[in-house]
Amino acid sequence: MQKKILLLLTTLVVAFVFCGAASAATVKTNHINTSKISNVGTAMYDQRDPAIDGTRIVWEQRSSSGYNNVYYKNLATGHSGRVLPAATDQYHADISGTRIVWTQMTAKGAVIYYKNLATGYSGRLFTTSMGKQTHASIDGTRVVWIQDTNSQDYVIYYKNFATGYVGKVKSSSYRQFNPEISGTRVVWRQYELNGHHVMYVKNMATGAYGRLLTSTQSQGVAAIDGTRVIWTQYDSYGHESIYYKNLATGSYYRVIQTSDYQNIYSPAISGTRIVWMQEDSFGHQSIYYKNLATGTYFRILPSTQNQGFPRISGTRIVWQKQDSGSNYSIYILNLATGQSGRLTP
Repeated sequence: MQKKILLLLTTLVVAFVFCGAASAATVKTNHINTSKISNVGTAMYDQRDPAIDGTRIVWEQRSSSGYNNVYYKNLATGHSGRVLPAATDQYHADISGTRIVWTQMTAKGAVIYYKNLATGYSGRLFTTSMGKQTHASIDGTRVVWIQDTNSQDYVIYYKNFATGYVGKVKSSSYRQFNPEISGTRVVWRQYELNGHHVMYVKNMATGAYGRLLTSTQSQGVAAIDGTRVIWTQYDSYGHESIYYKNLATGSYYRVIQTSDYQNIYSPAISGTRIVWMQEDSFGHQSIYYKNLATGTYFRILPSTQNQGFPRISGTRIVWQKQDSGSNYSIYILNLATGQSGRLTP
């Protein structure tokens, strides 16, 4: 690290800005500072697939041993490090408060692990003789994941740490994928015999269950925050759209539709703010943002490098951005301050 006073002052200012409150009322979109926070980006620090909750961020990062491990950083305190060091691959982490879940490779295949940063407790989420476990999503004390039942069927399972209950979200003869949870509500994608992927939603508190939106079009990946849900949907002409539904009112509408053969991936929602990855017809990937309440819409930090897998919490957005070569780094943007930069591990 250089010892110049100017660089030290700049670093302190950037760190102060990133700890700003996520609840600021004004969204600034015209004052983006693209300076990087650190120079992390070598092969041993390839960073991907972030998740965020408030000031806490998790992501997978390649360690010097060659394994991908889950890392954590608290923007408010500056504390960071590996969540649970292991000589094996860890990936697809999610976070809620001080609780983190992720997929970890073992001798028996992929399983879900859990750690509570407040207590230090860690271990397997659910020990079973069934097959692999992947794609965990957590909110508070509730977790959902994909469970292989050993018959090549994929079923969404649910666990409540507060009660100890574990079970299927909804029994089905069809394969289920991509679960997401917010409060007591779970959304997932289900592959049905007609070849369509259909989005379903269930309220674990009431048992209410059904299709998110009846359509002849195939539905892709969903995200949920409270009673608000967004998902991708494809028509027969090669157009892909993002749809929004308010479960409290039943109202829904199309948020955005792409032109021919542009793909949408990884939608995420926090309140009325949504982000997604969009791939153009040339294969270039960018991150987009829209505020459903104000209509504000723009591409985040336009770049010639590919950017993907965005997540949002309040006014903070995190995503992975390609460096030179095949490595990626985690970037963060605070919509309230307009400040952005590369995340220090």
